[in-house]
Amino acid sequence: MPFPRYSRGSNGSVSFTTMNEIFDRIEALDGLPAASKGKRGPKPGPFLARLLAPKPNVSNTWSFVEVTHETSLGMLAYPSVEGGRVSSDGTDQWAYPAVGSGLIAGQIVMLFPMNRDSSTSGAGGGVADPLNGTLVFHVMTAPSQDIVARVAGAVASGTQRWKYTMQMCDAVLQSGAINWVVPNGEPVFNAWNGAEAVTDSAGSYGVGSSPPAATTITRQPIKTGVVVNCTKDRNGNWTFICPNGYAVTC
Repeated sequence: MPFPRYSRGSNGSVSFTTMNEIFDRIEALDGLPAASKGKRGPKPGPFLARLLAPKPNVSNTWSFVEVTHETSLGMLAYPSVEGGRVSSDGTDQWAYPAVGSGLIAGQIVMLFPMNRDSSTSGAGGGVADPLNGTLVFHVMTAPSQDIVARVAGAVASGTQRWKYTMQMCDAVLQSGAINWVVPNGEPVFNAWNGAEAVTDSAGSYGVGSSPPAATTITRQPIKTGVVVNCTKDRNGNWTFICPNGYAVTC
């Protein structure tokens, strides 16, 4: 927990301001958030964290817990750090949030501490920013991030296009064969298929096929259970490339 802050008092030559400065420096070394949300000063370095939940009705704002990479448990093991940094102050789980776009629950990210420094937000400004001056943790991700995921469902999103529900999965060797396993409780996210960017037209279907004349073919969504490689675009949207199947009537 953060140290308290004093507004008056002294003990000999040690004033309350001296004690507050001492607490600031200790918290910076320990990686704890300052007690005052508007407090500026030294910040802890970057660290790995697991995103927990988005803040309701507030975009791009997440709760988190610090994690470490445990090599003895395998490449995908990221256990929580005992006594590590968290977004909660004990009451509000988003008191010191992670801030970033295109994120999903359970994602492992690198967080960099910073003070939110804006008095207004929104188009044209004039809207009070509730995080102004707050210690927040900025999510730093690579320009491209890849994950292996399976299709869990699809809903129509325009002509011959679908918005896919995806779940991250692991390749597990069982009885000499590879099985794609979704861990229990794995959250879902949405992705779009780049192969659906161009709609079909007479004589040109899918990624460029030309069926015989008098043949009717209809594009179908990617089948549930298909495993693909998902990549983020620079705006944080998940995408993948997988040619669609077609229903054919001769």
